[in-house]
Amino acid sequence: MKLFGTDQVGRQLRMRPKIHALVIYDLSDDKRRLNLAKLLKGYGQRVQYSGFEVMLDRVTYGRMVRAITETIEPEDNVRIYRIHSEGDVTILGWGEVFYEEEVIVL
Repeated sequence: MKLFGTDQVGRQLRMRPKIHALVIYDLSDDKRRLNLAKLLKGYGQRVQYSGFEVMLDRVTYGRMVRAITETIEPEDNVRIYRIHSEGDVTILGWGEVFYEEEVIVL
């Protein structure tokens, strides 16, 4: 069974380029640190105590950056490292590599 427009919608979703990034932070205030961690859980996977790996489309990435800006104070430190390669990860010690699966729900 073929649904109307599914080929076009699926192609558009697959063609969206993804931004792969590592978000790390150092916040002295416990409440803000907890709020930021909860926020980032909605965008990616925690890979360290104060580090999240995200893979987002451009619009969602911008939304995440704005939300971070609204959560932190000037004395806080948040760094976002965009990964421009294939995203090869070497893990030494305990850890998991997270891969995003492209899921299309119609």
